[in-house]
This record gives sequence, C-alpha cells and structure tokens, in this order.
Amino acid sequence: MKNLTDARNKIINLKESKTLTLVSDSHYLNDNTFFLEKDNSKYTFVTKSDVIPGVQNHKELHFEKGKEYTLTNETENYYFDGSNIFLTNIDYTDDNKKIVKGVINALSTVKDIERKKKLFKRFILPLEEKKLQLNDFEKSSFTAAINEKTLYKHYIKISALNYNFEVYEIKLELSNYIFIDCDAEIEEKVFQKICFNILLAIAFIKGNLYHNEAYIFGYEENKLENAVEISYYSMNVEIESNIPIFTTNMYNVYREEFNAMNDDEKDTTFKKSYQSDVYNFDSGILSNLINLLCEEEKVQRTAILFLYAHIASLEVRLPNYFVALEAITSYVVKTKKKDNKRLNPIKDNEIAQTLISDIIGHIEKYTNENNLTSDDINIEILKRKLDSLNSPPNADKLSEPFALVGYNLTDEQSRILKQRNSFLHGSFVKFIDDDAAFKEALYVGLRVQFLISVLVLKSANFSGKIINYAKLWDYMTDKKVNEDKLIKV
Repeated sequence: MKNLTDARNKIINLKESKTLTLVSDSHYLNDNTFFLEKDNSKYTFVTKSDVIPGVQNHKELHFEKGKEYTLTNETENYYFDGSNIFLTNIDYTDDNKKIVKGVINALSTVKDIERKKKLFKRFILPLEEKKLQLNDFEKSSFTAAINEKTLYKHYIKISALNYNFEVYEIKLELSNYIFIDCDAEIEEKVFQKICFNILLAIAFIKGNLYHNEAYIFGYEENKLENAVEISYYSMNVEIESNIPIFTTNMYNVYREEFNAMNDDEKDTTFKKSYQSDVYNFDSGILSNLINLLCEEEKVQRTAILFLYAHIASLEVRLPNYFVALEAITSYVVKTKKKDNKRLNPIKDNEIAQTLISDIIGHIEKYTNENNLTSDDINIEILKRKLDSLNSPPNADKLSEPFALVGYNLTDEQSRILKQRNSFLHGSFVKFIDDDAAFKEALYVGLRVQFLISVLVLKSANFSGKIINYAKLWDYMTDKKVNEDKLIKV
C-alpha cells in the first residue's frame, strides 16, 4: 500500500499563501517581507522597498544568476537561484516606496548542494481538471491510503535507464495529479530527465503533453512516506491536441458503424469485427520508447516536433512533420542499416567523383577559352552544386527506413513522400486559401503523421494497430480512402 497522506498534506501547504523574509546580506532587499502566493503554474510575490535617490534603473533589485537566495519564516525555508526570479512590475507609493512584483519559477526546501545527493524520488504533476488518459496502457493494481481513506488504483510499470518507475493518477481534493515514483535512489537531474521523457512518450501516443509545473519529493526510504526535501519547477510546457495515435476505445473510432447496428449486432458483430486483436499498449514497449527518448536526441526531437505540429496551423504543421520524418529517418537508417548499399544514382563513389571532376574541368576550360569572369559564371557556386550531383533523391532517402523496420509502404504513401520538397519549403502556402489545396495539404499531413508514428513505434519494437487519420477524417479531405481506420503495423 502507498501512503500518500504526507504528499497530499505537503502539496496543500505549498499551495497556501505565505509571508516570508528574504535572507541575503549582499542584496538590497535583504530582510524585506515577501508575500508569496501560488498562482496557476508559478509562484508570484509582492514586496516593498525604499526608493534610492537619483535616476531609477532598478539595478538594486537585480538577483544574480548562480547565487542562491533564501526566503524564510518561523517554520519554513525556501531556496532559489537568482536565475529563477523575474520582476514583472514595479510601482510607487505615495510614501516613496517601490512595490515590486514578480514570479519565481523554481524553488526548493533544501539548499542546492544538498539537492544533488541521491534520494528516493517522487514526481508530482498537477493537472487540475485534466487527465492524462492512461486507460489504454498495460497496468497493475495497487492500494493507496490518504488520511483514513483507501483507494484502489492502477499504475503503469516502466523501466528506464536501469531504474524502475510507477506512473499513476490520483485525485487530491478537487484536482488531478500524475505521480511518478522511483524505487531506487537517484539524482534529481537524472530523475527530471526521465520523468519528462515518460510524459513525452505518453504524449506521443495519446496526443497531449502536460508539463506546466512539477513537484519533486525526495525521501530517505523507499516507502516514500516522509519527504525530507521538495523542489518545485515551473516549465510552462503544454500541448493539447487530442490527436492520439493509439486507442483501445473502438467506439470512438468506429462510431458510425456502431450506431448503424442493431442491438444484437452491437453485442456480437461489433466485438468480433472491431474489438478483436486490440490490446492495451504494452508497458515493455512503452519503456523501450522512453529509453529511446532519453538516449537518442533525434528520436526526442521527432516526438517534440510531432506534437507541436499537431496544434500548429497547416502552413507550419506540414514542414514540422517533414522535419520530424527526416529526424526519425536519420536515426533508423543509422542504427538499423547493416549493408553498404547506396541510394545514390551512381553507385560507385570513385566514378561519381571522376565524372564531377570532368564536368568542372569542362566548365573551367570553357570559361578560360571565352574570357568569362566570375560575374558571368560563378564556378565556386557551381562546384558546390555539383558536389551534390550524386546525392540520392529525398523520396528515396525517406522511403528507406520503412523497409528497415519491416513496414511495406503502399503506392499512395510512396507518392506522398515524393511531395516532400513542396511542403517542406512552403511553396504550397500561396494556394492555402484555395479549398481544394487546403484539403490536399491536410490529407498529406495526415499521411505523413501516420508514417512518423510507424517509424517511432517500430523503433521501440511495437506491433499493433494504430489510427489511420487519412481514413478516419476522409470526410474532411474529400478523399476516397479504401483503407481501415486502424492499421496494424
């Protein structure tokens, strides 16, 4: 059983308004009273100071980056780095005082030097009324105690960077929270990195990334019951697209088909036709994906670009998708290609270089014979262009990783990859107001989104059904897509 009473009480305390005193002998605001208040995903403060005679440049209010400051009262101490405090407003009173307002984006109950030691850690992410949608993942059950109340909950078991984690959702008072517990002593920065990538992996699969703020509790025992340190961070990262690539809720995917059935068909035909071969997302595969995000920058970049593209305008979405596709393509080819087979038009590199040198030689000869200057023919630019003469076509490069992960591209998917240049470089933007061009661009985006999903998930050894939005949203693109709404990869 997990006893969450201490965590619940400490979070409530951290959300309460506080009156504190700044302790810093070298700072002008030393011994000043700070009124600290939790405001959404940050801490705000108000304090007063005497006005220094002369021109007001507010330099006396500057907090030095890399220096630690203390806010204290009779029962509590909070520490923050000068880089994490920002002044947002300075006003004046009639009695010649400055009213200084600002925000603190990170603080801790212990000094920085102590926070670097290893402890058992718990990451707590406030969601307010939102939910992380963990129902589609493989889970285990546990009981939790909060005061005298017992809860029966489920957690996702994850292994990342040789640590084990449990991810679960708890409602405290009227707000939802995500908890991530680690069963071993771990440094805070490593713990932060893994927790972010856990959230990123879940977001890649379910479409929503919540990372606005977080509390990190540190414990001396693996029971995680009495926190000896607490750190708070405000990150202000939220992507809410509601565009999952995986679901076990077949009603949401096949709603039209379900509504068209009679009661007997709903009980038999629907389950047989649409709910067979659909399973919760395997926790081991999820762990594989999290490890990739932690260890491979290109995979992490792919996931971040992928999510931001979901909520971007179409003009920005398509270039982002193609950049994400190139990033995951680079990773797959680098790690999975075993042979030296070249995609270049001229397979032998020595022959290619000889031909390029001959072409350059002819240009130089022609230039000299005709007394042409660099204003007439810029040979240096031509040389750079000719160096890429034997580069493989972009469509071939983008197609290569699918065979490496065991996925066979359809003719239509291959056609979409050949449109990379048009959409990556934005040449379609001038036509975006045209309804047909808009629908075509949306359709291409949905196709590329699917292909990115395939490469990322297959890199994590996933096997299962994912959502085919080109079919699911064909009413929006006016395309006749003779495919299933879920495709097994």
